[in-house]
Amino acid sequence: MPVGEDQAPHVEITREVARRFNHLYGRTPDFAAKVAAAIAKLPKDDARYLEKQRRDHQQEGKAEALAKGEAMVRKAAAGVPSWTAEDTDLLLGTSEARARPVLTEPAVLLTEVSSCPASTARR
Repeated sequence: MPVGEDQAPHVEITREVARRFNHLYGRTPDFAAKVAAAIAKLPKDDARYLEKQRRDHQQEGKAEALAKGEAMVRKAAAGVPSWTAEDTDLLLGTSEARARPVLTEPAVLLTEVSSCPASTARR
């Protein structure tokens, strides 16, 4: 549903609630084992590199680390014979610190004018 610009912070709060809920409840019980099995399919140097990029992204917020990690996973998807689409999803999800989404994050769809005319009168 489109909202006015004045409602964008409320949508962002809702997105954060969805992210936290998904982080807590979106993982299957064997999630860590599946991630470890997917990483074990990688060559050791690639696995260390992927772990470093994931850590740099999650701890320091480096966007280029996320891009490098994603490139490594896509390279593995093309080059490792036993690689599956699930392995790609697991490792991309681990890099981005996300799990299987339970709640969908809402997007901000702004209208051209504020939805509540009274809010523009106070500005």
